[in-house]
Amino acid sequence: MRGWGVTLAGIVFFLAALILGNRDLLTVACLLVGLPLVALMVVRRGRAELDVARNFVPDVVAVGDPTQVTVTVTNRARRPVAASRCRDGDEGEWSGGSLPFPALARASGRGLGRVRGVIRYTVTPRQRGIHEVGPLIVHSGDGLGLVTWERSYPGAQRLAVIPRVEDLSGDGANLGGSDGAIDRARLSLAGGTDDTLPREYRPGDPMRRVHWRSTARHGDLMVRQDEEQSDPQCWVILDNRMSSHPDFERSGGRSSRRVVSAGFEWSVRLAASIAVHAQREGYRARLVATADPTVLDAAANDRGGTQSAHDALLEFASMNLLGGLTHGDYAHELEQVMRASGGSRPVFAVFGSIDEDEASRLARLGVLGRPATIFVMRSAPGVEQTLTRAGWRYITVSETDDIATVWQEVTARGSHVVH
Repeated sequence: MRGWGVTLAGIVFFLAALILGNRDLLTVACLLVGLPLVALMVVRRGRAELDVARNFVPDVVAVGDPTQVTVTVTNRARRPVAASRCRDGDEGEWSGGSLPFPALARASGRGLGRVRGVIRYTVTPRQRGIHEVGPLIVHSGDGLGLVTWERSYPGAQRLAVIPRVEDLSGDGANLGGSDGAIDRARLSLAGGTDDTLPREYRPGDPMRRVHWRSTARHGDLMVRQDEEQSDPQCWVILDNRMSSHPDFERSGGRSSRRVVSAGFEWSVRLAASIAVHAQREGYRARLVATADPTVLDAAANDRGGTQSAHDALLEFASMNLLGGLTHGDYAHELEQVMRASGGSRPVFAVFGSIDEDEASRLARLGVLGRPATIFVMRSAPGVEQTLTRAGWRYITVSETDDIATVWQEVTARGSHVVH
């Protein structure tokens, strides 16, 4: 602003000199107009050549937790760099605000001072995702404050912001339900029980799997259920279709533009909490996203299984709302993948909305889960009845619910299914 003011004053003096024919006013006008131009040339000629490196502690952070950003700058030019101000990126949440930029000596190292400087600041991310932090933007100017120049230095780094998860282990309930099915499966590894565990017949079970001895003992039709005990798995299905979350909106700056939804973010937190709980219970959590065929393909080729809670949370960090496969395509393909994996495993599905047609397609997955639990925010009339008859434990949720309380409802129901 100061440079523009001086230039405007020079123009006024120039006009006055022409009108009045005063050579002194003309000299002053030329001086006022020339000063900003000279300052601009000096500032542009003195642009710094910097190498920028950046690291985070911690390098993976949960939503709402702080992380310290350390930016190391190295002067590569043969001229020193004066102290100034800078910001780390062009987005308010990640830039750290206006930060002091250290004075740097020339690259030859013969002068006093240092060629490397460090800038530190702390950010507290408010949004899950993989975010780019940077580039570093340095402000420079002349000694009179007539010209301010900004230059951007490449070298942005990505920061993984994972969803904040709830601890679901407080009540001590096991993931497989209150009937102790998973505990019996683990005992069988040591030769303590038969590897074939009977369970109640569900619509869609083939009659060749009927366990007649257990049927006679219980008085209800029972079927054989072979456990894949050497590799206990848990399926976590997340509905990430934009059509299921009508409250979505586009958010973020140029480096992290994405589609966000309060309902979807709550769904991600619930699904992530279940996946982490499964890992701690000894399961290999396998994440499937309804609108992302690459995730489904990875699961089919046994590349979708996460090996640790940390890996699971990184998968959820990058999960976004998409317009992808129809629900019917997804349900059919997932059924094939689950049948190929063998045995009945715990299945937990988190959905935004379901209509009657989609519920009919999902129903066949209920036979493959023990237990099979679905969390639904919105549904058409009759959906709950369709799914519960197919073996699903149906739980209505909303984005304002407390996740730990929702999980208490799951464990309170145990493995009981209402038919």
